[in-house]
Formats: sequence, structure tokens, C-alpha cells
Amino acid sequence: MKSIPWKSILISGAMSAITVFAQTVPFSTGRIAISSDGNQHDKDDWGATAATLMILASQNAQNKLAVYTHSDHIWGSSGSGEAAMALSADETASKFGFDAAKIVSAAQNPTGAYNKMRDAILASSADDPLTIIGAGPMHVIGKGLNKARQTDASRLQYVRVISHSKWNNEHSDKPKDWEEHTGWTWDEMIDAFSGYGVIFDKIEDQNAADSKTVGFATHLADDGSPYWEAWHFLRDYSAHSAAINEGIQFVYSRIVASDKADISDCGMAYYLFTGDQQGGPAGLKAMLDNGFGTEPSDPVDPSDPIGTVFIKSKRTENRIRPLSASEGSDVVQYPGGWSGKWLQWEMIPTRGEYFYLRSKAKKQYLYMPDGAPRSVVKVTYVVGPEAEWRKVNISSGVVRLENRAENQYIQVDRYENFVTHPEGNIQIRVSDDDALDNKSHWLLEEL
Repeated sequence: MKSIPWKSILISGAMSAITVFAQTVPFSTGRIAISSDGNQHDKDDWGATAATLMILASQNAQNKLAVYTHSDHIWGSSGSGEAAMALSADETASKFGFDAAKIVSAAQNPTGAYNKMRDAILASSADDPLTIIGAGPMHVIGKGLNKARQTDASRLQYVRVISHSKWNNEHSDKPKDWEEHTGWTWDEMIDAFSGYGVIFDKIEDQNAADSKTVGFATHLADDGSPYWEAWHFLRDYSAHSAAINEGIQFVYSRIVASDKADISDCGMAYYLFTGDQQGGPAGLKAMLDNGFGTEPSDPVDPSDPIGTVFIKSKRTENRIRPLSASEGSDVVQYPGGWSGKWLQWEMIPTRGEYFYLRSKAKKQYLYMPDGAPRSVVKVTYVVGPEAEWRKVNISSGVVRLENRAENQYIQVDRYENFVTHPEGNIQIRVSDDDALDNKSHWLLEEL
């Protein structure tokens, strides 16, 4: 039943960008399904499941999750494993805003888990492909693929399955001495389903136990204990809103609960969004720091900015303001001596060192609508990372203003302002060149 004699399609080794039947690495379209164990044999999934959901949330992919089946060692559970997995999956999902109905215990309801996986596969198409992350024995995934094949085999061509672990790939048919079970394995799935177009993507093992910086399992410190220091940035996290920070800190607590500095299975989610098979603590921190782009800021109280400033060019000595009251208006230079509300900007903190700059006159936010260099800076009512800025200190009182979404700087092009040259090219633009001399130097003059 589990073998069909078609040639296997197997992707392995390093890759940075792949497109097969609209599926991409790094991820750009479609949905994600995940199957993990943690209820038997190894407690590392207690932390890895929480970390995987955190990674999806950091990429604003909550609505991309089709199903998360945990405790997928369906042949038996340890005394505490299943409850610990339920806590990790359910609580992390709640903290990061996932749909609770997408979280399923395979140990409690194996048929339900198989059917949820089947339904996710059957919903797949060229426009809406499915990536499945295999973070436990492959049986739930194999059952889902087989049920989908029996219903509509054409849907399988839009599915990619990712794994990193030899143990996970083989365990269904290699039980421990005290166990007795069989089920779908990685190789059996390749034989059975690759002929229908399923892509099997075996990446590097994410344990890398001999390294404290590469891989997602820092097993040993110098004294032989788990190397917790690599993950302390999760414990102490404070770069985003209070709710997001609390969620990230909760993930750390689940890693500690497992007593293993090992979240290796989350390396597959990291790979899915980055294409990097050699991630680790530093890469994860960067992903979190630069993620959660559409989270509600903590929540911003528009009536309580931390200050109001004029934004004055060091180069031209002009101040900037919206050209008109229309949404999407260009931001232009006006004479430095002018001081009305149109030239005043309220600074509203968002997360970490970032803030919004909101026109005091029109209540619209300074933002960068296009990531291309030399894009014109505009104003909008819609907030997000394109409207978040931070100060990069140049010298006493002089700063660059860097955009959160694209890491580009506001700059001036010419000395003229709108009053003296109303038809001139006097818009404010952005550039990714950090050696812009005083074109990108600004004074934030507090009122």
C-alpha cells in the first residue's frame, strides 16, 4: 500500500531560492502545515513547537497556518509529554494570535489529524500551494498524503514536504525495543507520492551539536550542561510590543521546561522563510528583531506623542512638510524659518528605538511607499513598518532617519524649497547609501 514505482523527486543540499509549482523557498505564497511529536521519546519539541509558531508569527503568517498537528507519535505517549506539548502548542498559538482550531493533538485524535492534513493538501493549487514541515515521525503526513491521493491525486503536485531529521524520517518503522509499531516513513512517502509531483526537501540536520552558533540545538556548554546563554535573548526580549515580548519570553520558558537547549525542529521554519540551512541563535534574533511588521504597535496612543519636532535639513536649512492635505501627498522642503503646524511632526513610539512621525496639521504619517532607492517620501493614514523610523546619530544633534522596512535613509536632493521653486524637484527621497554626506543629515528641533 505504501509503495508506488515512480522515480523519486528529492531536493537536498544548500539552496537560496527555489520555485516549483508556485512553491517557494524562501516562502512567499500558499499555506503551511506542520506535524510534530514531543509526546514520546524526546522533550525538545516542547520548545521547538513554541519556537516554530513564534517564527511564523514573526513573519505575520498566522493566517497561512493550515494545521499544526502535535503529539504525532500516535502509538503512545509518555506521562507528561502530551500535556507539555498541548501547553506549548495551545498557549503559544494563543499568545501570537493563531486560530486555535488549527491546533490538533494527533495522539488524542489521530483520525482527526489525518483528515486535517488531508484537507490541507486537497485545498492546494498553483495559486495556493502547501508546504508541510515534518517535525516528528512521518506517519501523520503520510496518512494525509495517501488520503488526499485517494480523493484527488492532482492536488499532490502543489505540495512540498520539508524534513531535517533521520530519526523522524525512519522512526515509524524503527520503534524502540520496547515499542511495537509501523507507519509511513520518509523514503516510503518518496516512493509513493513523488510521482504525483510532491517535492521532498531534506535539508541539513539542524542540531549541529558541536556548535554554539550554528544550528538550533546548543546542547553543551563548556561544563557539559545545556548552553542556555545562546537563548537568553529570548528570555530578556524587549524589542517589540509588550504582548509580543511576553510571547517570545514564553517560548524561552518552554525551552527551559524541556531541560534541553534544543529547538532544532524550528530550523525548518527558519529555513522556509530565509532559505538558510545554517541558521542559529543570531539568525533567529535578527528574524525576530526585524519581524512582526504588521503587529498592532503597543498600542499607539495618538493623543500622547513623546514630543513634537521640526525636521530640518542640515544641508539646506529647510524644514519638511506634506505638500497637501491629500493622503499620499509628497513631502517637500519649506523655508527653515517657517514654523506653523504643517511643519510640525509628532514623534510616537512604536517598538524599541523606532517611532512614527505624524504631521501635527493633517494627522498623517511620514512613510516610504516604495522600497526602491530614491523613492519619494509621502504621508499616509496607514501605519506599519514603512512608517517607522529611528535616529542614527551622526554628531551632536545631527541624525539620519532610517526606515524600519527597508533600512533606507531620508535625504534631500536640492537646496531649493517649494516657496522659491514651486515647480522644482524639491521632494524628499530615500537612499540605501549610508555614505550620503550631509544630504541625509537632519536636525530634529524640539518645540
